[in-house]
Amino acid sequence: MKPAIAVLLVVALGLLTRAFADDFQDDLNRLVAGLPKDAAAVVTRRIICDHWAGEEPYDKARAREIARAMRQNKCDSLERDEAAVRKRYADDPKVVKALEDAENF
Repeated sequence: MKPAIAVLLVVALGLLTRAFADDFQDDLNRLVAGLPKDAAAVVTRRIICDHWAGEEPYDKARAREIARAMRQNKCDSLERDEAAVRKRYADDPKVVKALEDAENF
């Protein structure tokens, strides 16, 4: 492969990755907009924990990265925290919908 083509491919991949990250953040911001702070935090954690739970620990470094992310986001207590938010906001359709949407984010 010619160097100029390789450079263009690297630049294009970088732009696509950045665009994807921006889209992800924009979608997340829309999902939690207007939610109570505790509900927004649980919705965000649901999305992040689901992401990390699906990652492949293909080597020791990656396994440590996944474990660290799961710990930092308190994924081990997510089910309990989500149940508390669902109970607290059972009559708030926006919170209920955001929690449902987070499961399919």
